[in-house]
Order: sequence, then C-alpha cells, then structure tokens
Amino acid sequence: MNFENIAIKQIVQETEDTKTIFFDIPANLKDKFTYKPGQYLTLKASIKGEEVRRAYSISTAPVDALIGVTVKRLSGGKMSNHVHDNWKVGDMVEVANPEGNFIIEADHDKKRNHFFIAAGSGITPIMSMIKTLLEEEPLSICYLLYGSRNENSIIFKETLAQYEIKYAGQLFIMHTLSKPFTEKEGGLLGVFKKAKINWVGEVGRISIDKIKKFLDTYTGKNNFESQYYLCGPGDVIQAAEKELTARNTDKKHIHKEYFSTNTDDKATVKASTSNIKVHLNGEVIEFTSKGEKPILDELIAMKKNPPYSCTSGACSSCMAKVINGKVEMEVCYALDDADIEKGLILTCQAKAVTPELEITYVV
Repeated sequence: MNFENIAIKQIVQETEDTKTIFFDIPANLKDKFTYKPGQYLTLKASIKGEEVRRAYSISTAPVDALIGVTVKRLSGGKMSNHVHDNWKVGDMVEVANPEGNFIIEADHDKKRNHFFIAAGSGITPIMSMIKTLLEEEPLSICYLLYGSRNENSIIFKETLAQYEIKYAGQLFIMHTLSKPFTEKEGGLLGVFKKAKINWVGEVGRISIDKIKKFLDTYTGKNNFESQYYLCGPGDVIQAAEKELTARNTDKKHIHKEYFSTNTDDKATVKASTSNIKVHLNGEVIEFTSKGEKPILDELIAMKKNPPYSCTSGACSSCMAKVINGKVEMEVCYALDDADIEKGLILTCQAKAVTPELEITYVV
C-alpha cells in the first residue's frame, strides 16, 4: 500500500462530532486518486509513536472539484480523535490511493431504483453514490432511509434537504431519529406534563419495522430494476438483509458495507501452530506461528509493511489468497461467499488452522 503526502485544502464541520476533510490532490497524482462512488481512502498517522491507519469513505463525488472524507469522532478512536484535535488546513498528511468494492457504476441511459439504508456515519459513501446517480443517471430514482441520533447529528442535513428540492422526483428521503429532542410545555403545570417532540419524521432506530415501512412506501412505483445499498452497524445491515431476503430479493442486487462490527459476531479460532509462507511485495516471508494472533499482526510485528486499513474485517485492504492450507477468520464482513470459495481471506482476521499455510497478497 503506497501512501502519498497530500495537503489538506479545506475542513468543514458537518456536526458537533463530524468533520469533512478535503484534500488538494496535485496534478501528477490525479490519475492515482481517481475513484468510484463508494470507495474509501486509508489515512496514516504517527500517534504517540505508534503508526495508525484507518479507512474512511470518500463522501464527495467524482464530479466534485475536491476529494474528501468525512470523519466522525469516536470515543477512544485513535485516528478520529487525532484528526479532530490536530489536523488543520495546509497540513501535509499521508493518504493511500482509493480502494473498495462497495461501489456504484452510473449509466446515463438506465432507469433503475436505488434504495439506500444508512445509519450514522454510514451515510458517507452513500452521499457519494447518491450525488453521482442524481447527476449521471438522471432517469433513475434514489430512495434513502437514514437513521441518526437526533436533529443535530444528521450528517449532511442541509445538503440532503437541498438535494430533495433540487432533484424533486429523483430523490426521496425518510429520516428516523432514535432520540429526537424534546421540550416541556410551559406554564405552572408544565413540569407535570409529558415532554413534547417537535420532530415530524420517523422516531426510533432503524429496525425491521422501519425497513418494511420504507420499502412499502417506495416499492412498486414503477417497473424499474432495483438495487439496494446498506451501510452502517451490523444490526442494521442484518435487519435489512433479512427483510430483503423475505421479499425474494436476488442477492446480487444487495450491496453492503459494515461501518462498525459486533463483537458478538466474532468466531473463536482455536490457536494452532503452523508454518506459514507469505508472498508480499516481491518477497517470500516464512515464519512459524502459534496461532495466537492474526496473520496481519504477525507481519506487522516483523515490520514487513503489509497492506491494511481498518483491522476489523470491514474493508478489503488486507485481502490475500490462500495457495495451500486453510485459515479461519474471526469475522469476515468485507468478503462474500463467492470470495471465500475463491480462497480469498482477510489477513487481519485470519489464523492458520493447518500445519502448513501459504498465501499471497492480492494487489
């Protein structure tokens, strides 16, 4: 994975805990930073002497003048807090080329329905997709179900509202808030009255019922082919998949990207000693593993510079292919069944379960 030193051109405060960082890509690197809607950038920084990498979805569209990622501050998040507290316009930061398979391919002549279900910062790649489709696939229609905590935590709130007006008939949005703001009624007896919710949209987390309402509201308006894009926490994606499957939706029309992982989903991989051979960066690396750490961690400890970003199984930066032997993964959000059948693995989650293992990194 190659990193380039890129200048920060602009920083926009989207919400109290969310910023969009825009980069000034020099002319000689424009081709390397060409991207498809839905892809991500990997950012790298040295934080308290430790190299930290994180993948952030590109929230701008290819038609935009600048490329940008939107970063939400997370409690305990090394990179997100570092970005919020330290990065400023003019700083040179390390950014890797765009990657990712959660993408759309706009086609000017097609008529399609594009259904998007997103929660929290899962809206970031969706924004890139929606803007691209509105501009480059004008005969199609986009529908968005977006879950946020409260009115002030809706990322891109004003932009989405403007899009609804500008692209009326092309874009329909259903917001739902898990904890909308409330206010007590005035007067002497106000203290005894129930708090009033002024929010006029849906209330509650994205659930099966919310997904059913969303799909029932907008499905059947035309006979267009429909595509579905899911992005956010694992429970939201799993609920959406369950409902779409119940509606006999073909799996090839369901596209997903996990933005946070559930530790309950992790499989336990029993430690097993294995002789491992890794093909990486033109080098053949051989070592014996006790199976206590994922292959990626072993390579990082040996300072072999393997590619990686999220380290949580949600992106595909650390993907490799098994040549010989077998692995088991704790989680595997970024690969589907077809990928696994081809022998593809996520080295951040993979541990060898055979005495011999040989893999090669996918470039």
